[in-house]
Amino acid sequence: LFLFLIFGGRVKGRKNLKGHRKGLIAANHCQYLEPAFSGVSIWPRKLLFSAEENNATRKDVGWLTRLLRTFGIPDENPMSIAGFIKKALERNWFVHFYPEGVISWRCQEPGPFLEGVFFFAFLNNVPVFPIAEVLRERPLRRVIPSWPPRTTFVIGFPLIPDDFRKPGLSRREQV
Repeated sequence: LFLFLIFGGRVKGRKNLKGHRKGLIAANHCQYLEPAFSGVSIWPRKLLFSAEENNATRKDVGWLTRLLRTFGIPDENPMSIAGFIKKALERNWFVHFYPEGVISWRCQEPGPFLEGVFFFAFLNNVPVFPIAEVLRERPLRRVIPSWPPRTTFVIGFPLIPDDFRKPGLSRREQV
């Protein structure tokens, strides 16, 4: 209700998830409540969230992020989560990543992507679903400047790893 009443939330492209029971989500990161909104946008599918390890281990809100099914990606050995992701996919869960890495507050321009989500998709042969969060200003913000913009989640067509497998190309080039 919070997404729909306060943020004027909408979800477009939900049909692109049809027939897929698991996969990876690659979304832009421009607001603080996005993980909850991403969960609502693909509901009733189960969703795990990735975050920087310090967000999951913080003393103040780390318990909340873990309660919301967030796991930390360690800075020193980020590939150590590969087994965890594989198990989640075997259980037909979706795993959510922010390929840009960090939040860009209300930014609508895509930043440079980290390759992790695409590598894990290639490794586990599961699709990547791009989700774009589109923000639109509303007239109410002239009166209440802190009022959030209208938020629309657009779920794109899945990117299937097999479509990018080509003989003669290295794994890195295929990813």
